[in-house]
Amino acid sequence: MTDWRERLRIAIQQQGVTHAEIARRAGIAPETLSRILSGTHSRPQFSTVIRLARAVRVSVGELLDEPVRGIELTKKERDQIRAVAVILFDAFRRAYGER
Repeated sequence: MTDWRERLRIAIQQQGVTHAEIARRAGIAPETLSRILSGTHSRPQFSTVIRLARAVRVSVGELLDEPVRGIELTKKERDQIRAVAVILFDAFRRAYGER
């Protein structure tokens, strides 16, 4: 079973950017991200988890492996939805600037 830190690592890897960039997006120090990923920082604030989820462009529910009731998607379907979300996020950012 994959824990949320492993899902965060995977999401970071899928972004294709450095840990420093993810930390910047989340508004935390790179050292804090490193401690979170290693488990040294075992209980980060929920607001930090939210910012990290946004930084890697996944939902908090997906990061924490919250089950979605009534909707069953395959991994391929989730990956396709994620790809579309990234495209939409990038288009929004180009149109309205980084927030």
